[in-house]
Amino acid sequence: MGFIIKAGNLNTRIELQSKSTTYDAMGQPVLAWSTDYTVSASVKSLSSREAYFAKAVRPETTHRVLIRFLSGFSHHHRIKIGARILNILAILNIDDDNRTMQVDCLEVVT
Repeated sequence: MGFIIKAGNLNTRIELQSKSTTYDAMGQPVLAWSTDYTVSASVKSLSSREAYFAKAVRPETTHRVLIRFLSGFSHHHRIKIGARILNILAILNIDDDNRTMQVDCLEVVT
């Protein structure tokens, strides 16, 4: 018997979004994100730090997201929670039994 998430622990609605490219009137590529799935999840903050990019301080927070298994979900997606965006670092199929996925993410605060 593998790891199973209790329904009561899935208390956050999240959107799993995929990237596509469209083109504007001038023919320039425009990055667009569309929601493929809206699911219930358990979201926990793990750590926070301030990173230095191009001589600017940018806060980063890592999160662990648990969801029920989705066969079409991959590293090409991102997670959206309200206005917050989480970039996917790793996806684990817990116990390799196609029931629960652990998604480790990085939220960059702009």
